[in-house]
Amino acid sequence: SSGINAEYGGGSRVLANDPVSAYIASAEYFSPAVVFSRVMCLVQAEEYVCSLIRGLVVSIGGLTESLVKASSSAFVDFLEENEDQHRKLCDSLIKVMRKDAKNDRVIVPMLKTVELALTSIMLEEELGNYFISEFVKLLKIELTKCGNVPKLLAAVSPLSNCLQFSENKCA
Repeated sequence: SSGINAEYGGGSRVLANDPVSAYIASAEYFSPAVVFSRVMCLVQAEEYVCSLIRGLVVSIGGLTESLVKASSSAFVDFLEENEDQHRKLCDSLIKVMRKDAKNDRVIVPMLKTVELALTSIMLEEELGNYFISEFVKLLKIELTKCGNVPKLLAAVSPLSNCLQFSENKCA
């Protein structure tokens, strides 16, 4: 039995001559920084984008410090290097926010993710106005009759970052 499989209780064997199995079994995949930087390329695949964004949002929201740093860094790097993907990411953030409405496990980290996006990159004006308009609409619904103080406090910073867009209607 392979050392990696024995160590993690796996029942199958990693074949010594199988480069794919050896690569997957390598220690690189135990590092959040490596995993997030490699997984971000899946944003370009339509089938995976919403699931990937949802997982990324929860990771950015803070399970562990190393996970927050790795996921935030991969997200910002992807945004900076792939301006052509900004529309898809904005649409996906809105879709995830709609789908997970009133689910604080996703919505509170979403607020941190939106803040990170708005402070890390400059969205072109039309996309920024569209995104902020949708975000503010959904956030109003989310915060109506909300008594969750951490959630309310988490909303302050991304809402203040919305002010950079001239056509937003935060009222």
